[in-house]
Amino acid sequence: MVPKHLEDNQVHLGHRKRMRAKFAAYGAEIFDTYEILEMLLYSVIPYKDTNPIAKRLLYAFGSLEGVFSASEEELMSVQGVGKRVAELIGKAAEIPLQLKLECDSGDCAFEGVADIKRLFVNHYKECGEYKVSVLYLDNSMHPIELCDIYDTDFDSSAVQPKDFIDIALKKRASVAVIAHNHPFGPDVPSPSDRVTNNEIKKGLSEVGVNLIEHFVVCGENASGMMENFERRLYQKLHLRQKSDTPSPSYDDADFIGEKLDFYCAEDESVALLGELIEPVCRGEGRAIADKLLLRFGTLEYIFQSGIDELSAEVGEGAAGQIKILAAITSRRVTDSYKPYEVYSTEQILDYLKALYLYEPVEVVYLISLDKESAFIACDKVASGTVNCSEIIPRKMLEIAAKRGAKSVIIAHNHPRGKTRPSDEDMQLTCVMMRVFATSQIRLDAHYIISGQESSSVKIDAT
Repeated sequence: MVPKHLEDNQVHLGHRKRMRAKFAAYGAEIFDTYEILEMLLYSVIPYKDTNPIAKRLLYAFGSLEGVFSASEEELMSVQGVGKRVAELIGKAAEIPLQLKLECDSGDCAFEGVADIKRLFVNHYKECGEYKVSVLYLDNSMHPIELCDIYDTDFDSSAVQPKDFIDIALKKRASVAVIAHNHPFGPDVPSPSDRVTNNEIKKGLSEVGVNLIEHFVVCGENASGMMENFERRLYQKLHLRQKSDTPSPSYDDADFIGEKLDFYCAEDESVALLGELIEPVCRGEGRAIADKLLLRFGTLEYIFQSGIDELSAEVGEGAAGQIKILAAITSRRVTDSYKPYEVYSTEQILDYLKALYLYEPVEVVYLISLDKESAFIACDKVASGTVNCSEIIPRKMLEIAAKRGAKSVIIAHNHPRGKTRPSDEDMQLTCVMMRVFATSQIRLDAHYIISGQESSSVKIDAT
């Protein structure tokens, strides 16, 4: 006969495996708050049932926000909570502040040729051997990753378009900038360099990736082999031109730290994330955090990444812990919003930013309000890829009518992008305003969220 304590352990381990599998497959929305807190505690309580501990914490402090606002001593006064649990909760409580600090540090998108040229000059500094590199970016010119593809001259037969395309697809990039060095000079492309570059550009274009420049670097000098770089940046990628702002000089030692969060990750984000994932990483927490910050750029972008994408980078254990941290950080805010309370515009935006913290793809939400503009409910209407969502006006109207809404707010996100409304966003707003008007429901706002930033589509009442 199996001893009872072993039998209980086996049941418990099976429960955890099932919970993690459901979380990976369906995300956080199918779980109650106490279940997400329960899963967070798995990493520091390996052999006990964490469900009752999570429930006791919520009962003791009244809410998830209360749990994460409690002191270490207060947390340890709850049955089943030891020092490791209290320390984990205390560290997780710092996430919102770190997200705000990242936001306040400014936009790390590139805005001109000098920015990217400076990156490659620094990258090849003290490199005495041939190397071919490519910088992949999203459609808002935020860096995704800088990859060294070959340890050979660009003129080599080893350089093939397929290698650039495969990585671009894996990284889900929209833009690419190639560079290679001439360690012994000159800093100008050869005729064969141009031929190979054109082949790569054509191949990338066929999969929707825009190759906008190719630099040849020699020492402190770099020249581009493609024309009208600045004009194409502005026209095709809709970026600001800073003609009145001096370009950074090549001897500006602080340039990388100021412009590229992905290239020189903030110590605070690396340290915080490292400590939070350490329990599931067996001494590799800091190294994994550093890798993730290098790959994704900010803690916010890490949280917004899909669990499969994270798993491919750092394994299922760390990926699951990160998504649980994102979900619990989101719930700290959203759980505090109650039906039939009136909230300000700023509070509604805080609610939406928290909702989207976890989402790796574009998602549309509908907030229903009563005749006093009090909050009734928030419903997920649709979700799609990073670049698009299928919007069904009839579904929105049915939800609003079922909720008894007198007015509504629409929101969708631009993952890893800008909040500026697109033409499609404005068209959707006009369509939905007419659709809701058929049932005498007012469209109050259409918000676009990207991380901690937001904008709204103008509502034309006429």
